[in-house]
Amino acid sequence: MKSSCLNYLWIHPHALFSFWLCSFIVSHWETSAFLSTLWGQRRTGQTVYMKRLFNEDDRVKQSADIGRQKYNRKNQNAQNIFSLITERYNGTGVCIDFNDEEWKKAKRYIYHATSPLSTNYPLSTEQVSAVLDFLDETFGTNKVNNSYNDTDIDSIFIVKSVPRILRKDAESYLRPTVNFLKELYGPMFNQFVKRRPDLVIASGVGYNGRKEKYSKQMPPEQTLVKVKERFIDMNVEIFLKKNLTLSPAQISTLKKKHPALFEISFLRLQSTVDYLRRVINIVSEDCSEDDAIIGKMIKANPNILNLTLENIKAKIMFLTDLGFHPGENIRALLKKYPGILGLSLDKNLRPTTRALFEFYNQSKDKELSQRFVKKTIALHPQLLALSPSNFAAKIEYFDKLDCGGSMGVIVSRDLNKGSLALKLLMAAPSVYSLSLDNIQEKVAYLSKLWSIDVSRSILDKPTVAKQISDFPAVLTLSLEGNLQPTIAFYNRTGYIQEEEQTNIPGRYLASSLYNRLLPRWHYFLTYDQKIDTDTEETLQEVADQLPLHILAGASDQTFCKRMQYSYDDYMKFKKESVPILKFSSQFDTWISTGRPIDLDDME
Repeated sequence: MKSSCLNYLWIHPHALFSFWLCSFIVSHWETSAFLSTLWGQRRTGQTVYMKRLFNEDDRVKQSADIGRQKYNRKNQNAQNIFSLITERYNGTGVCIDFNDEEWKKAKRYIYHATSPLSTNYPLSTEQVSAVLDFLDETFGTNKVNNSYNDTDIDSIFIVKSVPRILRKDAESYLRPTVNFLKELYGPMFNQFVKRRPDLVIASGVGYNGRKEKYSKQMPPEQTLVKVKERFIDMNVEIFLKKNLTLSPAQISTLKKKHPALFEISFLRLQSTVDYLRRVINIVSEDCSEDDAIIGKMIKANPNILNLTLENIKAKIMFLTDLGFHPGENIRALLKKYPGILGLSLDKNLRPTTRALFEFYNQSKDKELSQRFVKKTIALHPQLLALSPSNFAAKIEYFDKLDCGGSMGVIVSRDLNKGSLALKLLMAAPSVYSLSLDNIQEKVAYLSKLWSIDVSRSILDKPTVAKQISDFPAVLTLSLEGNLQPTIAFYNRTGYIQEEEQTNIPGRYLASSLYNRLLPRWHYFLTYDQKIDTDTEETLQEVADQLPLHILAGASDQTFCKRMQYSYDDYMKFKKESVPILKFSSQFDTWISTGRPIDLDDME
């Protein structure tokens, strides 16, 4: 078989070539298929890569288009302002070219201020026009044909020197500032502004700051979104008028005394007021009363608006820990002392509260002491404004009155019995807000009235403390406005004699001279016209017929019932006569002491 094949190939050599060709094709078939597959994949990869490349080019082109649109928009806003300034002043003979070197600063600022990505709201042509109107009114235009000396300035000079002025509110910021500078520098105003043009945008002089955008429907933390269609203009003055119901006169007073208040960020003011509303009024939706309380707080201590929200929250948390929970407790506290949130947490609130706890804790009843601390602060929250040293000095003085000046005597702090210092703190804590000199002057006056010589005998001194302890509020009365006129009335009417010792209780000294003693006395004299008050004997008879406890201590109903008067007739007499009696009594006081006459109740 093998030999026959060889013979065939020898006889037919062309068959050998055909056989070799077939073998080559068969052996390289798989290789050819592989190369074909590889070539197809390469073509496919090139196609995918090219598609990706073209897509990326599209995205880049799209981003470039967006950026170009933003740039064009920003550029258009800037161009509008450039056109406004150029058209406004070219007619006055001044050639304005923003490509000049002298306009480089203003041009760069306007481009930045008109950008939608500006940190502030984008500068508008309306804002620029309002500022230019003010500058033209104040400085004029083209005074010296664009050639300035030491005193001549105009609007163009100000804009080129201080382009930031274009953002300032003309009426609420620039006008008060310029008026202040004119009053300060007088005729040299132009010269100073020429040397330092940035004076016209000085802070701390303007009243209203700039208007900001906000929405009542959005929470405070989202009010920074500057979408013009969804927000309304608002500044501090408008907010105080509309939301906190402050009158124009009150706002005018705040402007004079605290002008910097009107330059704070309105958004900061809004977040502070919203938080106080939530703290004061937890349940009710009516915020009118709460807004009045907040307005009163601002009038009493305007600097509270300069505090951070975290600072205010820390103080509310401190008061909450003392037992004053948000709602009625905090509302009552703020109504009594609107300035409490303006006190320093570390210098006033914590140290003074700690001193109160230490004072009450001497009774060894911590639960009772904590309850009394809360009660004391609720009665007179102004105590928290005292320093611990001030508080301790007054306690020491009251302890001396208790022990008769003897050193080393231990004063009882038993809450059931109580020392003078303890009784004053529990019943009349406002005494501690008086100066020590004021307290000592009243104690000396009362000691003389009660004929107690505190320097004569140790045993007499506790008597002063006992008399005051019976009615601690007697020390809160004004010496010239209450005590002296009331005692003068008792002297004139024969209830006490200056040369004789008297033990008239402190609560009778606290009776209202104008609303109780004088009306009752004069009605008594008018009702019984037979009484002649010119003699001491008659005065004694009057005192017997109208006892002191009825005159000074009884209510109007009890007084009329005891004296058998018509209650309606007496109240009518009281309403008509009080203004006249008050003026007559105050006139005598004015003659002797110079104390002003109060005409408020006479209208």
